[in-house]
Amino acid sequence: MTEGAYAFEEIQTFQEFLALEDEWNDLLDGSLADLPFLRHEWFRIWWSQFGVQHRLAIILGRRGRKVCFAAPLMERSRRMMGLPLTCLQSLTNDHSCRFDLLVREGEESALERFCGYLARRPRPWDLLLLQDVAEDSPVLPGLIRAARNAGYRAEADHAYTCPYLPLGGSWADYWSGLKPKFRSNIRNRSTRVVLRGPLDFRVASDPEQVAAALAVGIELEQRSWKGNAGSAIASDPSVAAFYTQWMQVAADRGWARLSLLTVGSEPAAFDCGLRYRDRFYSVKIGYDPEFAPYSVGQLLKRELLQRLFAEGVREYDFLGEINDSKRDWLPRTREHEWIFVYGRGILPRLHYAYKFQLRPRVKALLKRAGK
Repeated sequence: MTEGAYAFEEIQTFQEFLALEDEWNDLLDGSLADLPFLRHEWFRIWWSQFGVQHRLAIILGRRGRKVCFAAPLMERSRRMMGLPLTCLQSLTNDHSCRFDLLVREGEESALERFCGYLARRPRPWDLLLLQDVAEDSPVLPGLIRAARNAGYRAEADHAYTCPYLPLGGSWADYWSGLKPKFRSNIRNRSTRVVLRGPLDFRVASDPEQVAAALAVGIELEQRSWKGNAGSAIASDPSVAAFYTQWMQVAADRGWARLSLLTVGSEPAAFDCGLRYRDRFYSVKIGYDPEFAPYSVGQLLKRELLQRLFAEGVREYDFLGEINDSKRDWLPRTREHEWIFVYGRGILPRLHYAYKFQLRPRVKALLKRAGK
């Protein structure tokens, strides 16, 4: 389907998607939002573990033969606020970290044409739902503007606050700028934990080392509260396969960084991370609850951050929602949002009216009444 200078197509089978790897990653390399969680390899593994019960609906925009736009989507039925909606949803779940559309730099007009394609899409849809888009996404403002210009109701709804650390300057200056009480606690725990055995910090990046370190990390996480809650990686075979396969690919590409802190011969904490471009992404962390009194997760973080400062990494991204242990490092924050673009029809209008008009007014009234 042609929209202006762009020809749009919808990828509906996994085999079609597999054939796009080179074109997809070339687009990402030249895109406005270059994230490891937008790589073809990431979506390939994600779909094989989490997406097969849905219908693939990846929308590509080409100018001539060159792919200039990609929306990694799936079509699924969802009941939201009691309403049955046909959603074009991002290829995301709780393990996806961050999402965005792929737009080649200089091809921002493809967003307008994408919205034109949606209006003429052969299959009906009620809601375009993009989860976990960073507020500072270079694509987000253009998408909201293009959708509204096309006559769609488009809104951003706050999802969570994610912390990150710019790593400019020196480690010594950064460390001395942290709260004295926190630094004192870290020194105290370092002194106490060595009574259990010497501390050793290592980072695995070789594919074989990464596989072994990840297995240790998964076992550590299973011992924690996540194991009891059923939310640990090992609790779900699909989740375990996803992380194992992705980190193996990341290791083969040179991005994987598996950090392990051991006390004597016992693994105590791990950080499953990615060094991608000039940023470090902390994808999964965990620790053995036996060592919780020693704050081994924070001890590991200290060693890892010191190393990243020395390597010249520009940013450490904690990923996920901010909490007290992350606040100790005095990070900056990046808001994340869910993007809602409503199709035409009574069900989308009802959902929009309730979520973005009625419910906020009721909350405001209740807040005033509480005062």
